Amino acid sequence: MRRLFEAPPLRGVPIVAIGIPADDELDVEEDSEHEPRRARLGAESVELMGAAPVPGDLLRGPFAVPPARCADGPLTDAWLSRGLVFLSTLPNIHKHACAAQIVLLESHVHELLPRARIAHVSADAASAWAEMDLMHASIRAAGYSLAGATDADRASFVDSLGVGVKGHTRIAHGLFALRDGVFLGAEIPGDQLRTPRVLEFVTRVARLSQEAGGSA
Repeated sequence: MRRLFEAPPLRGVPIVAIGIPADDELDVEEDSEHEPRRARLGAESVELMGAAPVPGDLLRGPFAVPPARCADGPLTDAWLSRGLVFLSTLPNIHKHACAAQIVLLESHVHELLPRARIAHVSADAASAWAEMDLMHASIRAAGYSLAGATDADRASFVDSLGVGVKGHTRIAHGLFALRDGVFLGAEIPGDQLRTPRVLEFVTRVARLSQEAGGSA
């Protein structure tokens, strides 16, 4: 993966998270350079496809993911490469962990980085997003449906983010932050039945933005 600047890699874990001290505990399964990345899905161990991005990586493409809610056009790599953007990936919009990820990200980003943009991509059909209108109508972040993408666009998207799940149409829970197409950080939980650490993640992105003298 092309990298704009060098950042210390977190090898052996399927989570890449910004600013975590080396002695912090990461609740993930070990892997290596020569073994597939794995995550837990209940009692099942699943293989994650694609390379998880690390800070400094440039977003790859091209891809176009069809709109599902609060979006006028597809989500593209070009859209994600303008300004500060938070992107979340969701395996099943009907599950509590996915809804919580959407709600928490909206709340914390609006509080800490109100000018940042947010996009959510789910593995579901676009019709599944109707549940957000019923349960969380105030959420205005754009939602997109990977189920409606072409095979080529789907493959490019999941490979760019490392969220493919071998043998499944689902994608992994993931949380990503980019500035001008460069990854600031990413979290792909080792336990795929839980929500990523949204507040911790957004707080660290906000701190990075302040240290860099940027605003969002």
